[in-house]
Amino acid sequence: KEIVAINDLTVDYKKYLNLEEFIVPQGAPQSLIYLPLIVENKAIGIVTVQSYQKDAYTNNDITVLQALGSYIAVALANTRAYEVITLKNKKITDSIRYAQTIQEAILPNEEFLDTKLEDYFMIFRPKDIVSGDFYWFAEVKGENGEPDKTFIAVVDCTGHGVPGAFMSMIGHGLLNEIILQNGIHDTDKILTLLDQGVVSALKQEEKSNDDGMDICLCSFEKQDENSFKLYFTGAKRPLYYVNDQSTDLQTLKGDRKSVGGKRKKGKIFTKEELTLQKGDVIYLSTDGLVDQNSPNKTKFGSQRLKDILSQNAHLTLDEQEKIITETLEEHQKGGEQRDDISVMGIRL
Repeated sequence: KEIVAINDLTVDYKKYLNLEEFIVPQGAPQSLIYLPLIVENKAIGIVTVQSYQKDAYTNNDITVLQALGSYIAVALANTRAYEVITLKNKKITDSIRYAQTIQEAILPNEEFLDTKLEDYFMIFRPKDIVSGDFYWFAEVKGENGEPDKTFIAVVDCTGHGVPGAFMSMIGHGLLNEIILQNGIHDTDKILTLLDQGVVSALKQEEKSNDDGMDICLCSFEKQDENSFKLYFTGAKRPLYYVNDQSTDLQTLKGDRKSVGGKRKKGKIFTKEELTLQKGDVIYLSTDGLVDQNSPNKTKFGSQRLKDILSQNAHLTLDEQEKIITETLEEHQKGGEQRDDISVMGIRL
């Protein structure tokens, strides 16, 4: 860890070698400087300059070499740190990608939804590899074994990435428990129990945790061959719908409170009821699309989404999905996605 400075090898070797005689090899340099590269008190390398002339270097040369050595040491340390960070980042990314396969496994896949819904689209774009958004589907069968009620939910959990994904797993499990295991089918009661479940699961009454979720939840059941009874409850998320014979977009606003969090105890959610006809379209979404910024920080906006839905309601849902996606990409202009995005359209 010390500098070796030699200006006459035939004489100065005695400073460093305990030898009575040292035969200088023919053609060997006569002036040499060896400078250790020190990082955090550890020698990680060495830099040397050598000359065949005696007295080739001065103290000023040693000072300059020390400054150069400091830059080299930092560069080498940064390279090693980059290699370590790259390896750790790969391990973390691989782990998150595996988590993605788990999250995707709990989401209704396209093949499954194709067998349950005649016409629909699902735009699902996580900001990161895993998502704080999720969508949920379930059928409850009647006494004759045929589907009696169909439940659809699009949910926006606090955060995105890994924290949001953990919340999505909690929300998914609670919806299964409340609706499928406990047989609660009223949408308002479902969200009330979901709120209690999130508060309990995260111990929000005793810990400083205010995470929650916004949700658009609806259920529908056939009245006859041409009509459906639809029930909706929203936690800070609206439900949009368009009648088959009209392009006027209608909105059910839902409640102005989220599921979970510490702000209010004993939340009561409300249920709204609609009679819709075969061919009518409903839309469920999180706020990721409407909150998406353009490069000049302009939000996509709720009104723009409603205009798109209203103007294109006569088109097939595949065409509507393409228009929404293209409009979003034009709005982003390659900019960073700021949140998870989920939009679902279903033709009854």
